[in-house]
Amino acid sequence: MEYMTPNFTKDMVKTHKILIPNMAVTQFRLMQAALASEGYQTEVLGNCGSEVAQLGLKYVHNDTCYPALLVIGQFLDALNSGKYDLEHTALLITQTGGGCRASNYIKLLRKALVKAGYGNIPVASLNFSGLEKGSGLPLTVPLLRKVIASIFYGDMLVALRSQTHAYENHRGDADAMTEKWISTIQGWIRDDKNYSAHDMKRRFYDIAADYATIPITRVPKVKVGVVGEIYVKYSPLGNNDLEKFLESQDCEVNLPGLMGFVEYCVANYRLDIDLYGGNKLVAGGADKFLGWLDSIGCASYDAMRKYGFYAPGSFRELMKKPEGIISLGAKMGEGWLLTAEMIELVQGGYGYYGAAKPGALLLAYPVVNFSEVKIAYQALMDTGNYGWHYYCSSVADLVTDDYPPVFFWYGKDDKVLPWMINQVQGPALQAALEAHKVPYVMKVFESAPHSIGVGYTTDAEGWLTDAVAFWEQQTAA
Repeated sequence: MEYMTPNFTKDMVKTHKILIPNMAVTQFRLMQAALASEGYQTEVLGNCGSEVAQLGLKYVHNDTCYPALLVIGQFLDALNSGKYDLEHTALLITQTGGGCRASNYIKLLRKALVKAGYGNIPVASLNFSGLEKGSGLPLTVPLLRKVIASIFYGDMLVALRSQTHAYENHRGDADAMTEKWISTIQGWIRDDKNYSAHDMKRRFYDIAADYATIPITRVPKVKVGVVGEIYVKYSPLGNNDLEKFLESQDCEVNLPGLMGFVEYCVANYRLDIDLYGGNKLVAGGADKFLGWLDSIGCASYDAMRKYGFYAPGSFRELMKKPEGIISLGAKMGEGWLLTAEMIELVQGGYGYYGAAKPGALLLAYPVVNFSEVKIAYQALMDTGNYGWHYYCSSVADLVTDDYPPVFFWYGKDDKVLPWMINQVQGPALQAALEAHKVPYVMKVFESAPHSIGVGYTTDAEGWLTDAVAFWEQQTAA
């Protein structure tokens, strides 16, 4: 069945309020001003809570990624609230054009809207990849430039706030400064000012200088860098307000900028052409655009360093950091960018991962070792750039006497694990756990293929209940 909703049209710009799922709070507040300056009526959603996730779960298959579930749940919760004129409400969703969920949200959203009784709600796509041409948000050059400026300014405000909030002498100074500059930048954007590259490079120094006036006392703090999937990394809904929690524990938090993800997407155009072939003119254009973006980013970093703040290196430098660890051809789920950001953060002094020892590990159809399939993987997936260390690293080799208790299972008709050489998967982990006397439960099901989620319709159904019981037993002790 084809699930369709109305396309967003140019005429709706004047008649419809556009709801936007919240992700990067500061950056999205500025982007809202950018959209308003071009005539769009928008609202960035702030509804959170477990009910949002539960509503998303009602309409999105639980094997679909968590961000999709949350975004769609947030939209449906807003439509259910009664706050909006449903005849004049539209939804806006971004599409990255990559192979991951961000390109496919819109189909899932339309299906959920139809099933929930909101099949009349138009959905607009914000993308730069030619996707959803019929329902794409009409993009103008001024709007694009304002969105870019919103991200650069927002990234800088987030970075400067985090580096002052943890050390401020008077509680609330950093937040007040951030609100002041959000309001100022929103005014610039509405008034068509200070969003060119030239203007941004000047204004960065004004912003950094102002934050430097906040009275602070630098004392040793745990410095935590946060990396991850793009939505969960930034969204308070997606990460259970991780940033606020870490700050409550007296940590300095570093969230790498959202523009890094934008530059990552641009860089991948060139990388794809280098690896797989394509139009060299497109590659050259992507290179020039990336260079332009990187020059603006470097200007913001220079301004921060001038006034005593930490700033990362250029994006071009960031691209070099995963060399010998992961191929730049690895792109799914932000791929090489995550590794690069981790290295950047550790080198910048944010070496605390916040990864406390878990009470137990719950593993479904675990792949323990890649060594037996190195040749196939090199030929098909990694273009030979990972190196032997990637394939010779075994989870079983990491087991120690104080390793967390483990519950794991796999199925006899799992076609992936035999292909990966079955005897070095589950059995290898079992042998290591027994050797180190680590408590464990291993279950082998007669009929359970690979990648089946909670196991519905297989004899692995109920494994999650058993796993949770194991976890509760181990953690209670």
